[in-house]
Amino acid sequence: MPILIVQHIPPMFSAILAERLDAQSALKVVEAAGGETLTPGVVYVAPGNYHMVLQRQGNAVVTVLNQLPPENSCRPAVDPLFRSVAQIYGPRALAVVLTGMGQDGLRGSEDIRAAGGRV
Repeated sequence: MPILIVQHIPPMFSAILAERLDAQSALKVVEAAGGETLTPGVVYVAPGNYHMVLQRQGNAVVTVLNQLPPENSCRPAVDPLFRSVAQIYGPRALAVVLTGMGQDGLRGSEDIRAAGGRV
């Protein structure tokens, strides 16, 4: 399965985070650029100042970046990602929230649970 990470950090730090995780992990870790087809065993880090969501394109699922308004005072925020994960993966989704930034992750987690996924 692919892994998606949203961290509330500025743009330059998201690239550094992806590079550091890539160097220390057996999995390939990249900062998402948008348009990547999700690949099992690859970790995609949302770039700073961009929400990352998923979109189905035919049989593939791809990353989409946007600069819609901040949610929960954050961009990137995890709620937009979780909403898209719930829509695409439904009961096959697994979400993990390691810490909270205010309410970010709450609504998206509810969406994943409502779709039959696990949090």
